[in-house]
Amino acid sequence: MRRFFTHRYTLVYLVVYGLMGMVPIDGCSVNTGVVLHGGKGGATDLAKEAESDFGRRPRTPELVSQAYEGMAKAAQRSAADDPLRYSYLVRAARMGLWLAHHDEDHEFQTEDVILFCNTAIAIDSSRVEGFYYRAVAMGLIAKANKLKGRSAMNTMRSDLQAALVRNPDFDHGGPHRILGALYLRAPGPPTGIGSTRRALHHLLHAHQIDPKYPDNILFLAEAYQKLKRFDQVKALLIPFIDDGPSTGDEPAKQAWLDRARKMLRSLKPTG
Repeated sequence: MRRFFTHRYTLVYLVVYGLMGMVPIDGCSVNTGVVLHGGKGGATDLAKEAESDFGRRPRTPELVSQAYEGMAKAAQRSAADDPLRYSYLVRAARMGLWLAHHDEDHEFQTEDVILFCNTAIAIDSSRVEGFYYRAVAMGLIAKANKLKGRSAMNTMRSDLQAALVRNPDFDHGGPHRILGALYLRAPGPPTGIGSTRRALHHLLHAHQIDPKYPDNILFLAEAYQKLKRFDQVKALLIPFIDDGPSTGDEPAKQAWLDRARKMLRSLKPTG
């Protein structure tokens, strides 16, 4: 049995927050061409039980581990012509990514998630989920394995650009948000792709898509802070702290508030 840690943050926040201090170097690439072959069927009951486990509250690592194992088996067993196979694959990826933030062996699990996403993209490249979740997984790879950092970061950017074309509104503007956070947190040239200007462009789009979603507010505030536009940081953070996050469980809400308060305390006087 793998050991887990307490869930506190949202999926996207943990991925992009981990990009801080990342120094990508040339090295091993991440394989995006390997896919799962179709199974012999018998996935429906496994998938239903896995969704039931994942939907239970409070959501605990133990429950999600059980859900992930069931959905992963459903993805593996689903026949190549099963119309629900894509759904099993992307749901297994989503559950696996949740666990990756609490699992000491997360890189191995993240590689599994990439395999699920590769297969989903091969089945239907017109949909957003495979590209989006693979980008999230690539962020974890870049954080955990510096030898794969540059390759993972470049694939992450390409996948997010593909996700933008397919559905920019997905996950509260997630493709814009994660791409913006990537540009904001990644090292700048020549070692990385960081760009505050590009970050602001995408984070503004994410905020326009869902102006109440906490990560859209907080990452945009961070971009303004980096640009020393402190009045705009305050205009975002003060109402957010006063009103509280509009979504999320209590640990996530508290984490968002702590992050906002820390950012607000760190502001330099505007004179």
